[in-house]
Amino acid sequence: MSSEISTIVVVTRIESYSDPKSGRRGKRIEFVNVQQPSPIATVEENPEVKIVKEMLMQLKTMGFPLIQNTIKMPKMVLYLFPEEEAALDLDFQVNHVYKIIFEKNGLKFQDVTEDYYYIS
Repeated sequence: MSSEISTIVVVTRIESYSDPKSGRRGKRIEFVNVQQPSPIATVEENPEVKIVKEMLMQLKTMGFPLIQNTIKMPKMVLYLFPEEEAALDLDFQVNHVYKIIFEKNGLKFQDVTEDYYYIS
């Protein structure tokens, strides 16, 4: 009895690349984990926290650069030739969300973008 092992990722970058051995052109596709909402975020904030957040927002609107702690490390990077992407039967696009299912001897990509964005 095995349970499904999966992760949710978003395509954050697609770049052109040239294979160093063959010189063939392809795509470099970068995936980053989708952050699930933290249960802590639902906790009522105290007045001091609200004041600090408002001050930071004011500084941002005044043009002060603030250090962001949202550096996101890629979960996975794929280097694909056009025929390899066609064999996957997926057209990877920036900001599309995928569920990667880890199966024995392989990975399965499931496009779940509509579950994360309002698409009409």
